[in-house]
Amino acid sequence: MRSHGWGVLELSRTDRAKQQGEVLPYSLEHGISSDMLRDVDVLIHCAYDFQPVAPRDIWRINVEGSGRLFAAARQAEVKRIVCISSISAYSGCRSLYGKAKLAIEDHALKAGGIVVRPGLVYGKEAGGMLGSLSRMMASAKVVPLIGGGSWMMYLAFEEDLCDLICQLSNLDIDANHKKWVITAASSLGKPFRELLYDLGRAHANNPVFLRVPWRIVWTGLRFLETVGVQLGFRSDSVLSLVYPNPRPSFTHLQEVGMIFRDFSPALLK
Repeated sequence: MRSHGWGVLELSRTDRAKQQGEVLPYSLEHGISSDMLRDVDVLIHCAYDFQPVAPRDIWRINVEGSGRLFAAARQAEVKRIVCISSISAYSGCRSLYGKAKLAIEDHALKAGGIVVRPGLVYGKEAGGMLGSLSRMMASAKVVPLIGGGSWMMYLAFEEDLCDLICQLSNLDIDANHKKWVITAASSLGKPFRELLYDLGRAHANNPVFLRVPWRIVWTGLRFLETVGVQLGFRSDSVLSLVYPNPRPSFTHLQEVGMIFRDFSPALLK
């Protein structure tokens, strides 16, 4: 946003200072006063606390916390709300993450906001699931392939996603009269196993793939989580993987004139 000329006020759980812009201490659990948003033109909400695993805690912190943030933005007369959701959120989704994001979307739409559902985000410094997969494929000699790996992945290059958010911040639309839910990804899906092959080739690594039934992986991760062991990959992520959105819509993305680049390992470098 700064590179597009915007002044940025960051809401963060840390109170560190930055050279460009300000940082205000904030958490979804404790909320924020509407007075702190009085001169804000656009609220971009992308916060999500992954620490809680119990459904009631996920709802209390992430869903209800997001609702309070949107209410504060409306009271402060913020002109535009952009809610960063996930492609894992869709009617009929199985994962708790997807269901929570869907509930957050509902709060955002009722507040007149625009919802953006990014696919699997990647870039030069990829984090999240793609970052974990890339690091694994860089050196592993044996890689567990959950199920057959046929699940379709839709990927979003980070620069394209940032451009979309900037465009939506400036777009002259009345979100109160049209519920915008935008799938932000390349419409050319890629099966999960092919994504792993591409990541392996990008790192000049050719590991052996070992097929593992997804329910075994889910059960093992779920057990570790119940005893307090947190790994880089969550049991809930397995559900998002094996139950992806079967028919993501790219209609609204086309309406705003955005085209996301198809995935290429070269974009990771």
